[in-house]
Amino acid sequence: NVTNAQFMFIRCRALVNFIGSGGLNFGKVVDMGSMCEGWDSMTYLDATNWNCGSATNMGQMFGWALKLKTIKGIENWDVSKNENFTTMFRYCYELENLDLSTWKPSSGKTFNSMFSDCGKLNLDKDVLDNWDMSSAVKINHMFYGCNSQVELNLSDWNMPNLITTTHMFADCSSLKTVNFDNWNTPSLVSLDCIFND
Repeated sequence: NVTNAQFMFIRCRALVNFIGSGGLNFGKVVDMGSMCEGWDSMTYLDATNWNCGSATNMGQMFGWALKLKTIKGIENWDVSKNENFTTMFRYCYELENLDLSTWKPSSGKTFNSMFSDCGKLNLDKDVLDNWDMSSAVKINHMFYGCNSQVELNLSDWNMPNLITTTHMFADCSSLKTVNFDNWNTPSLVSLDCIFND
């Protein structure tokens, strides 16, 4: 009956092996914020059976997990109720890829710095294109410092509530192509320095 897992494993700096993690069930948990923040040593996490379908806050969930390379099963997470994706993977320096193609973040309002400073991350170019971004309000710094990202197709993002995109792709030194073709952003106020390097 646990509903709050915020800070549950925060700053377990020496943790290298999380035996049985794949069997954890967070079906009733609403707050998963900063849950695995500050893991300095962990490189692999089995999150296969984590049921995140009730979560409304995943802010900074894996932030500063400096050596994390693989999150098994994350592609199957139900994130449809989550409102806060802020800094979810920030400073995950060793992450090289994530399959989030089946995610439907339809309730997501803030995506600020979600992937920022993931220096080795190079997402498949179409992996985020099917996301339902209709509730998004802020996507500032979302890919800031993703120095290995080469191409992104975000053409089908429909964001009628979006207000700011400041520094969204700033310091993405390898980025060559971004597709915004069908963006609908009638509420947009600021896109300051969106590609600032």
